[in-house]
Amino acid sequence: MKYTDEFWDGFFNQAKQALVEVQAKVPAVSIIQEEQRNPFAVLVSTLLSLRTKDDVTLEASKRILSIAPTPQAMLQLDAGTIEETILPRQRICKKFQRFSFLNTMEKSRQVPKR
Repeated sequence: MKYTDEFWDGFFNQAKQALVEVQAKVPAVSIIQEEQRNPFAVLVSTLLSLRTKDDVTLEASKRILSIAPTPQAMLQLDAGTIEETILPRQRICKKFQRFSFLNTMEKSRQVPKR
């Protein structure tokens, strides 16, 4: 069996339907994946989702991805902008530190262009 995009789209659609049938809430990362269809967006949402409620993850993901939809765009942001976008009017937390670490790590090497 080949695992094509069609296969995965069907798989995730069936999983989503099963969640709807049992009245479960669709995870924020799944919503971002469906809306954006972008591996970087899924990575960002996954990092934000660690130990965070889905509604908070979804809103924070949408905020940061609206200003930094690509790794290149994320690298252009300063730490304060990332912090304020993810956690408006809140103190710094481990999630911000993860992005700061990734930002520093990526700046040490060139991000390939597509």
